[in-house]
Amino acid sequence: MIFTRKDLQEYLKRDNLGFGSQTFYKRMIKRLGGYENYYIYEFFRVLRHYEFYLNLEKRTLLERVFLLYWKYRYNHSRIKSNMFVAPNTFGPGVMIVHLGFLRCDSWIHIGENCTVLPNVLFGKRNAMNFGSKCSINVGNNVYISVGAIILGPITIGDNVVIGAGSVVNKDIPNNVIVAGVPAKQIGFTLSTN
Repeated sequence: MIFTRKDLQEYLKRDNLGFGSQTFYKRMIKRLGGYENYYIYEFFRVLRHYEFYLNLEKRTLLERVFLLYWKYRYNHSRIKSNMFVAPNTFGPGVMIVHLGFLRCDSWIHIGENCTVLPNVLFGKRNAMNFGSKCSINVGNNVYISVGAIILGPITIGDNVVIGAGSVVNKDIPNNVIVAGVPAKQIGFTLSTN
């Protein structure tokens, strides 16, 4: 979570690397060219600033104004990109490959350096699960492929690859590849440690 300006800069730097090291000039060229990568990067840049001002313990009057400003920008960017990501759900270094439907509520926690492809659904196994009873915890360095469905409560380990169209309804250990309906282990990944 982002609590200090140093944390904010670190998150922005790690997210920037995930989106291909966006310098100011590259961002402007991508914005003028209408590249979707720019809009995804911009969404997460706005989200990170909103998280920073939201997590401040005591806010000055100016910081309250900035909170309202970034909340407005977040809501506008959320509607424009068709992605709803609640504050403080993604760790640094996130990579969303394409614009498209994405919904991550506050009971979902996704670790560092995770890649999420389009049409991934994070949901509840039982419609009667509310709040913290239905948490989805995704580890670090996880790759979630197109159309995967992840039903909580569930924990996904570090260095995991989830195949396209998989339905994950059970916990997944570290360093594995899963695929299928329901998802079963089909291989191992190399640890990045």
